Amino acid sequence: FPSHDNVEGRLNVAQALQNRLTTYIGQMSTQPNFGNEGLFKLGSSFSRATLNKIEQGCRNCVLSDSRVSGISSISVGFDYNSSAVTVSNFSIVLSDIGQTITLDPLQIKS
Repeated sequence: FPSHDNVEGRLNVAQALQNRLTTYIGQMSTQPNFGNEGLFKLGSSFSRATLNKIEQGCRNCVLSDSRVSGISSISVGFDYNSSAVTVSNFSIVLSDIGQTITLDPLQIKS
């Protein structure tokens, strides 16, 4: 994703979702509900149940953005080489025109 502040359209949505997905809920005092509840599971013992909770947190996080109408795919796993939770095949349907954007690869570390 571009690092500059002046992005528009699909890139703006992708950048905003990336920021939301990597922010803990409550981290922003002005927007206490902004963020990803799945991040609180990072550092928990590795299990399929933990990955399922992280996946659900990512789903809820993305769907809380009014520009998103749905999620067409998501895969959550653990990358042992980087010790990170990986979110791949993360395809999001935008509300306005039904376009799909993909947030790949997304790695979340504790």
